[in-house]
Amino acid sequence: YSPLSTLPPQPFSTMLRHTTRRLPSLITRPSPILLRPLSTTPPPPQQPQYNPPPLTATIASGITSSTLLLINHGLPNKSLQSINSDLLSKKTETNDVELMVQTWQKMMEVHLSAQVHVLTGLGYPPTEQGIAMYNANLATLMSSCMPEVSNTLATESRDLWRTTLGWTYGITRPEDEVEGKVAGGWDEIEIQEAREIMYDVSARMGSNEFLDKLKVGVEGLTDTKEVHTKIQEMLISHVYFGDMGDSATCLVDKFMGEGKDRVEAYVVLQSLMAKHQSDPLIGQYVGGSMMKVFEAAGINQDQVRSEASRQ
Repeated sequence: YSPLSTLPPQPFSTMLRHTTRRLPSLITRPSPILLRPLSTTPPPPQQPQYNPPPLTATIASGITSSTLLLINHGLPNKSLQSINSDLLSKKTETNDVELMVQTWQKMMEVHLSAQVHVLTGLGYPPTEQGIAMYNANLATLMSSCMPEVSNTLATESRDLWRTTLGWTYGITRPEDEVEGKVAGGWDEIEIQEAREIMYDVSARMGSNEFLDKLKVGVEGLTDTKEVHTKIQEMLISHVYFGDMGDSATCLVDKFMGEGKDRVEAYVVLQSLMAKHQSDPLIGQYVGGSMMKVFEAAGINQDQVRSEASRQ
């Protein structure tokens, strides 16, 4: 009985009596399905109409918290734990860069699939375009709302990303962190330092030295997925790890300190940078350099825009 109903509930015996009186007619009345000629073609299924509602802070927060729920307790969590087990079993068998890229790609598939699952329920297409549409709407919302609201949304997004990294690589997740410390003891990076880091990273990504090496690295590759994998491998090995010659410094060592495991330091750096991922200046640095990278790799303009929207 619905409390919103305007009619009082009927006793079960009364409902049963009314039903049994109608049984003969229900049994003998021809079904409209049986009356229809068998040759009649049923109407084609309707295509879903993707029309998400205007994005508000409440909706954006709900999307992040729903995705976080899946990452922490749903099937994506099982997938991330499986990826972590696989990482630990191969850590001594595979070189750092190859293992880093393999693990990162698997993690991103899980992360994006969880996000798509939530976004589809709100009317976004279950595609890369749907994610790009949401990210564009979120950027517009965060640039137009009150600073405290924007900060809250950025913090929620940061914690979602850090949680995904935590399950995948076994580093401390946000709920276990001490205030002001990240991933088991690292200090938070403030905005000015984050901008300086991404300036250095973007400058090396857009340098002629790196772009020339990238062109050689992707030469002969025809499969798009292989090209993307090669780009990721060279970004990590050449840009972050500094494997570009004697004069190139390891940026991970520069930012995180020398003598640490490079893969772990890279992951922690990404976790620290998540706090500032919505900063427009950092977005400008990354977006400009990634366009140069994709162009050097021979990816056409449509693919460049698609990939840039995912960064």
